[in-house]
Parts: sequence; structure tokens; C-alpha cells
Amino acid sequence: MTTDIILEELSDETEVYVARLRLQTTEPQNAIPDVVIWMISGNKRIASCRIPASSLMFSETSRCRGKMCGKFQTIFLTPLGVEKLEDLEDQKGGAQVRLLLWLGLEQFQSEWAKEAMGGKVAVYAETYENQSCFVKWGTMHLTRPDWSDAKGKVKQPKEAFVVPDGWKWDGDWFINPELSIAFEADEGLNEWQEDIYENQIRAPFSSWTNDPTKSYWSDVRGDKLIAQENEKEAKELTRDDIQPPEGWRWAGDWQVDKNRACEREGFGEEDGEWFYLMPTMQWCQQDVLTLQQKRKKAIEEGWEYARLANLPYHLTEHSLDLARRRRWHRKMVALNAGKPAVFYFEGEKKASTCEMCCM
Repeated sequence: MTTDIILEELSDETEVYVARLRLQTTEPQNAIPDVVIWMISGNKRIASCRIPASSLMFSETSRCRGKMCGKFQTIFLTPLGVEKLEDLEDQKGGAQVRLLLWLGLEQFQSEWAKEAMGGKVAVYAETYENQSCFVKWGTMHLTRPDWSDAKGKVKQPKEAFVVPDGWKWDGDWFINPELSIAFEADEGLNEWQEDIYENQIRAPFSSWTNDPTKSYWSDVRGDKLIAQENEKEAKELTRDDIQPPEGWRWAGDWQVDKNRACEREGFGEEDGEWFYLMPTMQWCQQDVLTLQQKRKKAIEEGWEYARLANLPYHLTEHSLDLARRRRWHRKMVALNAGKPAVFYFEGEKKASTCEMCCM
């Protein structure tokens, strides 16, 4: 009986020491941030997984390596606000991915090449071609370099890229647009709500009219709804002229949206008085042909448009767009897996970091 009591006390004390050791194994003030894997739909982050950097860190001493370093892992991405996998039963938007992760110093890059069994490490030089619209598209009155990084701050002409030691070019420059711009917000949905605006303008001290023929119709950007009948003639559309895309049908009539900041009958007070109408479209047959043509155009031309160069870019050109850009890539492969893939630019003594994609 006495022996059992002593063993129980020793067991409790041992657990206390184990708990203390576990707290000391992870540096509480680690300067390296955790690795976060995001799932992004459009411009919205919908799920993520956070991995401690210590779990991925490489070390020459095997017992000091992170437990996930260089090993294939099955990782669950949980929707934002969900902390435990058990809470996923009634949630949508999660995902499961299987990948190999490695985190280490540049001097150990050759070790990463050994871990990537069967894979080939490639780096893509990236630069953006920028244009502005002043009567016609060109490089006049640009607010950024005609060839630059994605943010338009660093000048990156194609001929200025110098291949680092231990690497070589594999092919010429090619247009490689961001394919997500070819997908509309209604992609994969069975129902979609379409929005248009009715706009009115009045003279000072005059009254608003209820005559819809005195209004003009626009999208959320303020662009008038216009149908190009031929090269010289264009027709301004009204609400009743709008037809759903091929493969869709209307599920109801247009309705005034009063569930927003407005005064009377859905009217607002910006740029004249307008109200917001929205019927629901229902999917009846997926418009595969139109979607493929749109993606093909995006791949061939590669242009992304924006009202101004510092605003978000989109696929379809609008009448008020004044800036456009397209992304160029050039593939580079390693001759020596231990050499860092850091580009030099002609005329610079120090290495310049540019946007790179590893595969």
C-alpha cells in the first residue's frame, strides 16, 4: 500500500516536470512568424491553417528539426472563426490539402532539393507591362514605370534581369495572366442576384420625377448600360432591355432594394438621386462556351484593367478605365540546387528581390 502511494506521488510529480519541459521546448518570444496557408475565393479569405514555424524549421541535427519539416502532411483548412475540427459539421468553406513543407536558411537550400523527391524546382522571373489610356492605349502619362513589379514601384524591364549563378533560363518571356480574373463572382452558383442603378439628375430647386424615361441606368461603377449595335451606333439600355446571360433565366421581376442606406423608396443621395434594383437569376444550363471564350481571351491577351493604376484590376474593360497591365513570366531552372535564386538587375551592385513563384 505504501509503495502504491509513493508511485502515485512520483507519477504526479513527473507529470509536472513533463509539463514544464514542454513549455520550455518552444521559444515564447520566437522572432520567426508562423506559417499561414490561406484559401482565397476572389478577393476574400475564407479558410486558413496556421502552422508554427518551429514545426517546419530545418536543422542539420535531425533531432532538432521540426516534426513536419520535409514530410508530406494532410492539412485541414478551417473557415475563419472555427478553432476546432469538431466544429466543422455545420460549416461550409473548409478544405483538405496534402503538401510538403520546408523552412530553412538559404545556406541549406540544397537540402530542400533533396527533400523534394521527384519534383523539379523552378523559379519564374516576373514583371508587369503597364499602359495608360490617353486618347488611345500607350505609355504616355504613366504614373508608374512602363515595366515594373506588381505594385508599380520598382522598375523591372525584361532585359535588365540577370540570371544568378547556378541557374539558367528555360525558354523566352511569355504572357501569363492571373487566371482568377477570368472567373466571375457567380462562378459555380445556381442562383445569382443582379444589381443595376437608376440615376436621376435635377436642376436646383426643382423636384424629382417619377417618370422612368427621365432616368439613365448604370452598373455599380456608374458606367451607363450601353449596347454596341455596330461600329458607329450604340444604344443606351433601360432596365427592361437587360437580358440574362446565356444559360440563365430570370426568377422574378425587378424590385427596389430598400435594405440599404436610402431615404424614400430606395433612393440615395449621391451623384443625384438613384435607387437600386435587383432580380434573381437562376441557373438552367451552364454557359460553357462563353466562359471558355472569355478565358481564352484572357490567356491570349492577358490585359487587366482598372480605373486608376493603384486600384483593383479586373478582366473586362469599362469605359472609365484609364490603366491596364499584363503579367510576363520567364522560367528559370537550377543547374546547382544549392545556389540561391536571387535576381540581379543590370547596373545594380546589390541583389534585388523580385516576385518569384516556386513550384
